Amino acid sequence: MEKIKGVIIASDHRIHKTLSDVLKPVVEVVGKFSDYGEAYRAIKELLPHAVFIEAKGGDLTWPEFVAKLRRQMPRTMLFLIGNKDPDLILKGMRSGVNDVLPYPYSDEEEVLSIVREAVKRFSKEEGKGEVLGVFSLKGGQGITSIATNLADHICRLTGDNTLLLDLNLFMSDVALFVNLAPQYTIFDMVRDLDRMDEDLLFSSLARHNRGFYLLCGSEKIGDAEDVAADDITRMLGVFKQYMDYTIVDLPHDLSERTLSAIESVDILLLVAQQSLPVLRSLQRTLELFDEIRFRRERVRIVLNRYLRGSDISDDDVSRILDFPVSYKIRNDYRAVCDAINSGKTLDMSKSGTKINMDMEAIAASITKVGRGRAEAHGLKKVVRSIFG
Repeated sequence: MEKIKGVIIASDHRIHKTLSDVLKPVVEVVGKFSDYGEAYRAIKELLPHAVFIEAKGGDLTWPEFVAKLRRQMPRTMLFLIGNKDPDLILKGMRSGVNDVLPYPYSDEEEVLSIVREAVKRFSKEEGKGEVLGVFSLKGGQGITSIATNLADHICRLTGDNTLLLDLNLFMSDVALFVNLAPQYTIFDMVRDLDRMDEDLLFSSLARHNRGFYLLCGSEKIGDAEDVAADDITRMLGVFKQYMDYTIVDLPHDLSERTLSAIESVDILLLVAQQSLPVLRSLQRTLELFDEIRFRRERVRIVLNRYLRGSDISDDDVSRILDFPVSYKIRNDYRAVCDAINSGKTLDMSKSGTKINMDMEAIAASITKVGRGRAEAHGLKKVVRSIFG
């Protein structure tokens, strides 16, 4: 097991020393603090995998501090350091800690075992799902169409739990594209975050007859103001835990909410066209990503509405952006409009078109599952469902 980075917060410096020694086989302690405020500022810089928090009083109580960390850093493991009092353990779990480490302790191996098991559980949950974002700062680039059809193809190719998430809270179109009227919305999801589990999630989400799930906003535009950037981060953390693939239709802005979502994705599809204004906008987007230290290896350029005979070739696009074009989607305006107007995906309405094949090729590249492998994958799922 690789070591994880950890921070210890305790007023008793003996805890710093003894806990560091005990956890040495699995945790590299990168910070030791006695004050919650100082620790919080450092944690935002150090980005540890785990934080070990002494249960103590002060201006900010440990339950408040744990809740604050859980909101801001949903993917960080939180351990409470305290006695084995059942009330403390219950209060810790309700506040959002992953586990409670007994202190003082008589058995070092017990402490180490608790952390090892928590790391295994956390790693399994974190590694399960993949989040894919589709983004363009300029509107009218076909973002919703790409996100919708990728969700359809990814679900069909893999047979895995796939979610189409529309984060355009003020003007959500995804439901219209697939002819669904979901009752459960993003605003309901935000309300339920503190009690969300697998059963509640899958019983609440709308599901298309093609198999993928859908979550979007509601017609009450005013509700969007109640969704914070932290809510988006937490929500995507939930989807990463329970969904195999989450495809996010991102807004055409750089708000805190949008940037929180972008920072949470595993792959970001930046959509371009063979147009100088669009490419200039994309240049600015890439420059911003460099400023916020968003790793470029997570970015894929998608050249949408591709025309072979255009004055701007795909090589020109790569040269202008100083970034390679990963995927091309051929132009077929009529097929896309027909699919949207019928409330169907391209594979449902125009399966034999080149544009649908391009969408499928992107999904296959992302999932590393081709048509032949998809059929075998689906057969295995059927066999497992029959024979357990």
